[in-house]
Amino acid sequence: HSVEARVPFLDHRLWEFTAALSPQLKLNGGVEKQLLRSALKGKLPDVIRLRRKQGLAAPHALFWRQPQLPAFASEAIAADALCATGYFDPTAVAAQLRAHRDGLRDHSRALTFVLTTQLWHDLFIR
Repeated sequence: HSVEARVPFLDHRLWEFTAALSPQLKLNGGVEKQLLRSALKGKLPDVIRLRRKQGLAAPHALFWRQPQLPAFASEAIAADALCATGYFDPTAVAAQLRAHRDGLRDHSRALTFVLTTQLWHDLFIR
């Protein structure tokens, strides 16, 4: 199980509708995403609609190794922004970013977590 982050599936009405469906309908014959596959018949080519699930990984590692981060990211993880929200230790975040950029460790997932938490805070708390 995971947290859904794709925009079409974030609509609360769609989520409420599918949450109310019986498990037998959603797990029809053990075929993954059977309901979604059926709903998209005629809208997607069968070669895509019927293929196995594929993971989608964002290129976190490359993003954090850029010589210069985009302004939104560098502002969100700046020491003063981290202190303002109080969720993360600015010294630890800076150390992880340095270690990641130097190729010592892959901290891309942790750094992305920090960034997204900071951005969510700015959108919904501040």
